[in-house]
Amino acid sequence: MRYVNRWSASGVWVAAMVGGWFALVPGVLSPGTWVIAMVGGPVLLVGVSAFLDAGHPTPSFGQSRAVEEAEAAQRHQA
Repeated sequence: MRYVNRWSASGVWVAAMVGGWFALVPGVLSPGTWVIAMVGGPVLLVGVSAFLDAGHPTPSFGQSRAVEEAEAAQRHQA
């Protein structure tokens, strides 16, 4: 899950909605409702993700650099 972010989740949502189009429209849902759901899903995913990320402080340059150096030291030891 490390490489799954809000944009890849949105892409999966849209792909699922396109695939589901053939199963649910027009028998169950109207095309207008389907378009709203297709657009609303990624907007909701990105919005919730941005809201949850807002609670985390942005690391300083020094903190980011220290993490990189520690990871490089671990790779060098292995």
